[in-house]
Amino acid sequence: MFSINNKAKLLKVIVMLLLGVFLLLLTAKLLLKVNNINTQTLKLMFKMDASVTSDGINELPYRLYQPQDIDKTNKSPLVIVLQSAFRRGNNNYGQLTNLVDKFVSDEFQNLESAYVLAPHCPENMQWNNIMPSSAPYINYDMSEIEQSWRQTLIIELIDKFVEEKGVDPERIYITGISMGASGTWEMLYRFPEQFAGALILNGRSDPNKASQIAQTPIRMFHGQNDEIAPLNNSIKMKAALDKLNADVELKILEAGHDITQSAYDIDAFKWLLDQKKSNRFKRQING
Repeated sequence: MFSINNKAKLLKVIVMLLLGVFLLLLTAKLLLKVNNINTQTLKLMFKMDASVTSDGINELPYRLYQPQDIDKTNKSPLVIVLQSAFRRGNNNYGQLTNLVDKFVSDEFQNLESAYVLAPHCPENMQWNNIMPSSAPYINYDMSEIEQSWRQTLIIELIDKFVEEKGVDPERIYITGISMGASGTWEMLYRFPEQFAGALILNGRSDPNKASQIAQTPIRMFHGQNDEIAPLNNSIKMKAALDKLNADVELKILEAGHDITQSAYDIDAFKWLLDQKKSNRFKRQING
């Protein structure tokens, strides 16, 4: 049996351990808060592998979600998620918002196991090379802008995953909101044969480039009260694509600029996963 002194020593050790655990948890909480890491971001950090790709000069951090039940003998789809201007940087977790969580969620993955690529846009840059401006952000001339190194590295990553991870080249999808939506439009313009389908939320584009974009099926979403990227951006692009007999729909939502929760639903997910590049050319594109 422990003596009174031994019990006191043991109690002291237990108290010190509990105090240490408390201080450790408090420190961890403060570090997460300082680094703008919320519970959702932390969860995604554990779910998605972190890596960096480079062209020898520039580096692009990215996260990749790889489902546990992926069967490499059966090729799997890949979804590229382009973040908005919110939380740009190089820490490789700022891009892990509810936008990415939607595609890593059971709601999407239970439909079909898919890879999810989430690159992190560098601070003070956009997915394209358009010059910085201020809201409202309206449609622009894509032909006046050179292809960005971010776009080039994303395409190289897609090719890498097709070769190394068994990604189905017939089923590569892209999505984005706000700055990410503009980046998505430009990826469809610059690489018109790369993607099987796209979900585009708000953003801006170039209706004069509709002929290059028209071969990719697109579902557009826009908040009718959006004061950052006006609804008219999407209305004009939809009209240009309709003239070309493109497979495009525009859903106008009773919302402002942040429409992630209302746009991404089970119907949008099912539609996206049904798209295949080989099916795009069964429809006659005018122009």
